[in-house]
Amino acid sequence: MDPFADLLGGLFGGRRGGPGQKQQRKVKPVVKEIKVKLEDVFSGKLLKIPHKKQKVCEECSGKGGKNAKKCTKCKGHGVIEKIVQLGPGFLSSSRAPCPDCNGEGTTYAKEDKCKVCSGKCVLQESKTLEVAIEPGIPNEHMIQFHGDGDEVPGAMAGDLYIKVIIEPHKYFERKGADLYYKKKITLYEALTGTTFQVEHLDGTKLNITSAPGEVIAHNTIKQLSRKGMPFYKDAMGAGNLYIEFDVEFPKKNELKNLDQLKNVRIISHGLFSDNFLIDSSSS
Repeated sequence: MDPFADLLGGLFGGRRGGPGQKQQRKVKPVVKEIKVKLEDVFSGKLLKIPHKKQKVCEECSGKGGKNAKKCTKCKGHGVIEKIVQLGPGFLSSSRAPCPDCNGEGTTYAKEDKCKVCSGKCVLQESKTLEVAIEPGIPNEHMIQFHGDGDEVPGAMAGDLYIKVIIEPHKYFERKGADLYYKKKITLYEALTGTTFQVEHLDGTKLNITSAPGEVIAHNTIKQLSRKGMPFYKDAMGAGNLYIEFDVEFPKKNELKNLDQLKNVRIISHGLFSDNFLIDSSSS
């Protein structure tokens, strides 16, 4: 037995058979992109999307008709070879599908063609797919639907891949399982404390208050443990939520009593800090 046969067969779309068996071709897979909101990735959602595929005609079993005859132009090969002279002693050869039989190798009399597919062997089918967006699914993740790709006579149906594209959010930025949220505060709030509310992706309200006596430096990042995105395939785990503070300094003509600021000593804080008072509610 060849230990690499199954691997190579999967890579090139073939199907391994036993000794003396011919490998069955498989139609090239189809990739379809869908855009989802970050809220859907946070909570999970079942989407229904329309899908069109090429399907083998059941009326003629993909043969195109009855009383088939070998195409006289391509002699049943389905392809023709064209030879073009490029110059003295130089010839170019190319192969193309036979125009008389559309590459099938057989032709039908007009009255023998399949009335359903008009001799084309295939039809267009419309269906609705249910795509499960699992919580924490990565961006550009591929969801496979076996056999939901196109079909052609004499080959295995191809697969359909749904590529999940997560749209940018207005307030939250996702980095892996972590979420980042920018909060603008005034210089007064940075010096005396701040209280604000963050509406999370599932509608939960996070009421956040800085610790008493805390001074918030510009670009300080606060970490809220396990308030980020859920881990993919792990509903019990979650990333963190980081709030980055953007301190808005007053303009020159807005400043008063500048001499009093000389008596204020601002203590510089580290980049990350956890001293937050957090209350969450669904209201």
